[in-house]
Amino acid sequence: MYFVTPGLIFTVIALWLLWSFLWKNFFATKIKGPWAFPLIGSAYVLFGGTHNILENTVRVVSKYRPLCKLWLGNKLTIFPSNPDDIQMILNRSLEKEEGYRYIKTVFGHGLFTSPVSEWKGHRKVIVSTLNQQVLNSFMDTYNIYTRELIEKLKIDTKDGQHIDMFPIMTQCTLDIICSSIMGTQMNAMKEESQFIMWMTRVAELAIIRMFNIYLWPELFWKLSPISKESHELDQKIYNYVKTVIHNKRHKGLKSHTGKKIFLDYLVELTDREGRWTDEELTNETRSVIMAGSDATALTLSYCLVMLAMFQDIQDKVYEELCSVFGDSDRFVTVDDLPHLQYLDRFIKETLRVFPVTSMIGRELTTDMTIDGHFIPKGTSIGFPILYIHRNPEYYPDPLKFDPDRFLPEEVAKRHPCTFIPFSFGPRNCIGYRYAMMTMKVILATLLRSFKMVHTPYKEISELKIKFDIATKVDEGYPVRMELRKNVAAGTK
Repeated sequence: MYFVTPGLIFTVIALWLLWSFLWKNFFATKIKGPWAFPLIGSAYVLFGGTHNILENTVRVVSKYRPLCKLWLGNKLTIFPSNPDDIQMILNRSLEKEEGYRYIKTVFGHGLFTSPVSEWKGHRKVIVSTLNQQVLNSFMDTYNIYTRELIEKLKIDTKDGQHIDMFPIMTQCTLDIICSSIMGTQMNAMKEESQFIMWMTRVAELAIIRMFNIYLWPELFWKLSPISKESHELDQKIYNYVKTVIHNKRHKGLKSHTGKKIFLDYLVELTDREGRWTDEELTNETRSVIMAGSDATALTLSYCLVMLAMFQDIQDKVYEELCSVFGDSDRFVTVDDLPHLQYLDRFIKETLRVFPVTSMIGRELTTDMTIDGHFIPKGTSIGFPILYIHRNPEYYPDPLKFDPDRFLPEEVAKRHPCTFIPFSFGPRNCIGYRYAMMTMKVILATLLRSFKMVHTPYKEISELKIKFDIATKVDEGYPVRMELRKNVAAGTK
């Protein structure tokens, strides 16, 4: 009779990890990186809080550029920083890195996290649904909810205090995206939103799992007390979206605006060209809502802090708005957008300094030669977006905020993969045009009514980004704003 003891199990696991480490290290020997030890790898360089992890990763990638290796236990991750290598990999390897499974409770099983086998067909359908004509039809929705935001801010800013812009921007963008995508009224700006509380908490739990290695294995995760809470929140978000889809698909419920919205087009297209299940529709719709509202709100929050920090740039944005709108407080139209060129450059510079996410990951689906090194199939690749966007080789004096870096003649001098806030290649973000249109309407309307007067931050380096699902800061996005004189006097 054979007995399996805990010691034997531990020994087998340790030997397997050691063998895996040695086998992968054979291919990675000539790639530079911090010293790695069996079992823990080079994870020691990342020890510390969420701020330390991001800072240390950027430091290591910079030190060992243009190709850096990092071992997390027996898991090998390669970080390329050469734009040509980044372009090649993002064009050829479309499978998301294994770590994305930890955030499925946040984004669901949609385009953002799904395997390539599912992603290909679904992306084709969704891209055809989010075409420019459909996006243009959302302009009234953008404008209506932005006006609601203005009225809310008139009340919230009466005492002249700083307010954290992220919560209110989250409320606004969630109202916009739920109306334009699902045709429902979330009313997040009018009343406390349970949906936002679910979104916030489930993201917090996902981060806890990511930063605790012992929670990575599914067995240990399911045995943990926070797994149950995470699952319950996941189901609440899923069921909310599912109910809306069921009512629209099976009961013919119209959107509150009476106009066609994203979900109407998606249901029509999938029913005509190959029926999706309610589960597939729910997952994809949820993914669009969760990714779109949070990312747009975050970038808008950074934009408002930058406007308060750099008054001369705010003046230039306002001058452009005056040249397009005059003294009118009319809605922003599709025809206005091409004329908001400085605003466009301003948003892009904000995305350069503060990309929505500091890093994205892929898994090689074929063997590749990167920077002269053979990298085997199955290797994880990390793309250090924050490092690339702040690399002085591409952006001299990288912490200087200068929207004119995005003048056409300046952009033409740089490799396209030196600016990848929405990723790059076939699996880039499908919602980038939606996000840019939403942000332009909100900022063009908000800045005609309010001036961003002050933020406690004195310079960009004071905003300490932490490692998170998105590039957030612990200290928030405090801005003090005041009504412009013509608005306060009632002449606008």
